[in-house]
Amino acid sequence: MNERNLTVGLIVFIVLTFLFGAYAATGGKISWRKEPTVTAVQEAFPTARNAYDIAILRARAWKSDARLAFVQSGEIDTSGRSSSWELLFVSPSTNGRGYRVEVSGPSVLSEAEIPYVNQGADFPADLISPEEAIQIVARMKGYGGQVILGVEAVWGEAEGQWYWGVRTPKGVVSVSASR
Repeated sequence: MNERNLTVGLIVFIVLTFLFGAYAATGGKISWRKEPTVTAVQEAFPTARNAYDIAILRARAWKSDARLAFVQSGEIDTSGRSSSWELLFVSPSTNGRGYRVEVSGPSVLSEAEIPYVNQGADFPADLISPEEAIQIVARMKGYGGQVILGVEAVWGEAEGQWYWGVRTPKGVVSVSASR
């Protein structure tokens, strides 16, 4: 009986030592349920939509009727992604004023009310992505292989639709953002 109790006690000791080591290695953050996580790529390269989702909350705190007028990427990498975005919002309740929000990764870098005159609209979820706009431009005659300097989304008030402007050393090419 003594030998059996000693064996069980040793096994319990080993299991508890293992569990304590695992607990200490995670900084005391062990959870049995799977938490949703954001991958490093998503954090480093938010989409224009991610940036909008972050910035609209700040803009609506500025003016509840804020609408997006302009989105501009930071530097574009070779895969057509940007790690930062600048978004400008307008409000029908302000004349000549706008609200600028800069987003980098999942964070807001800055926000401020600025002088700005333009129209705005909701930013539909079904627009083509900036990467798709870049691919369209790359297929155009004379633009294949061009370095992409940046992309911007602009609301075309007269046409009632969004456009992507793809900036290259040759100039800016406008692409309808509608599907």
